[in-house]
Amino acid sequence: MEVMDDLQSEVEDGMPKLASGKSVPVMTNCAALRDPEKTRSLGLPVLKGEIGGREVDVMRDTGCEGVAMRKQLVDASQMTGEYCLLLRIDKTALLAEKAVISLRTPFLSGEVKALCIPNAICDVIKLQQEDPRILALVDAGRTSRRGGKVVSFERARGIVYRRYEDLGRNVNVKQVVLPKPLREYVMSVAYDSITGAHLGIMRTKDKVLSNFYWPGVDGDVTRYCWSCDVCQRTVKKGTVPRVPLEKVPLIDTPFKRVAIDLKTTTLYHPICNGLVERFNATLKTCLRHLCSEQPRQWHRYINPLLFAYREVPLESTHFDLFELLYGRTVRGPMHILRELWTKEIEEPDVKSSYEYVLNLRERLDDTLMIAREEVEKSQGR
Repeated sequence: MEVMDDLQSEVEDGMPKLASGKSVPVMTNCAALRDPEKTRSLGLPVLKGEIGGREVDVMRDTGCEGVAMRKQLVDASQMTGEYCLLLRIDKTALLAEKAVISLRTPFLSGEVKALCIPNAICDVIKLQQEDPRILALVDAGRTSRRGGKVVSFERARGIVYRRYEDLGRNVNVKQVVLPKPLREYVMSVAYDSITGAHLGIMRTKDKVLSNFYWPGVDGDVTRYCWSCDVCQRTVKKGTVPRVPLEKVPLIDTPFKRVAIDLKTTTLYHPICNGLVERFNATLKTCLRHLCSEQPRQWHRYINPLLFAYREVPLESTHFDLFELLYGRTVRGPMHILRELWTKEIEEPDVKSSYEYVLNLRERLDDTLMIAREEVEKSQGR
């Protein structure tokens, strides 16, 4: 905690100045091997090397600004007493100590000063153990069943998970039970980050619950969205409440019942395309939230906004657009945070091209059928 208090200071010449008056460099990128075999399966350049005569796995990252290694690989006598401030992807800061090591790799050899990085998974385990509500969930060991939904808690590799199964929709989700110090940051990434896009309470809940869970998550997300300063300043005043929609038949084939010759219009032009016009309204509303500080830079937010919109499930179909189009769930910020904190990477499902095409076609057909049923249910509400 003393380190974090020390970081509350100004930046001079691109280097943070600590309260002691000392300026330290900042490393913005670093690479670490979680599981060498899984890393190789992703096609990353992992080779063998040596540190002080000890064989290790080495990966070269073109965006890395220095040498980083696990702290467990060095002795206390090799520490120099020098530190470097690391700014990680989850906006947390780490003061890493430097050590003099003898390095021999295909990329770099010789005596270098390397940054010693502790294992981040220990932080999540420690915070979970300090939260009595999380420990109570595991100690109870109960499995609840209600309306075709099964909820249970388990511990794997020291981390507490929540297993959620929806038998009716064939959904099985494994969520990390998040300790209190990490919850606000997760909600910030899911809601008011550049890939959050202020998409509302329900979609923010879906995004958080895709990988994380904690007791009272619904109420915390609702209060966080309601208290957003940007939304309160940019929301339209005096809007008329929406009129309930009537149930209309689904048209699976264009112009099946009515033939219209479309003239003097182009694809995705909002005047003659009601769905496009409605989506443009949503797009403008989200852009108003994102570029409230820099309105002239609105065009820079379009691609992240489209990603955010396509990542979360739609209220009518309960599927996100990525899954409806590609038959799989996209790897978004919530997945990256989970991998960063738990060091857990899903095993790739290796199949032949023929098997992949057949499975993909079957998965897309099942997804389309379920999406149609959900649309019909939403029209009746």
